[in-house]
Amino acid sequence: MAPHIVPMDYTNEPDVKIPIQLITNMPELKENPFKEQIVKTFSEDGAGNLSFNDFVDMFSVLSEMAPRELKAIYAFKIYGIIISSFIY
Repeated sequence: MAPHIVPMDYTNEPDVKIPIQLITNMPELKENPFKEQIVKTFSEDGAGNLSFNDFVDMFSVLSEMAPRELKAIYAFKIYGIIISSFIY
């Protein structure tokens, strides 16, 4: 995707983040109208820059094999609906 952003030495930069622009241009997300909100939902920094773990979490939830319950939880997060004990 962008090998130039991966440092040769992780001593000074142990946590590399992939910029949101690279992620939203991936074929899996490129045409999705909610792509930025999806990426920001999984981003630890909230700006859409993903660590490796964030990236894996995002595509695990978006996978066809992910449990429906997990998909439902993230669907509410992605579309900005606050989940509480009761949904009116």
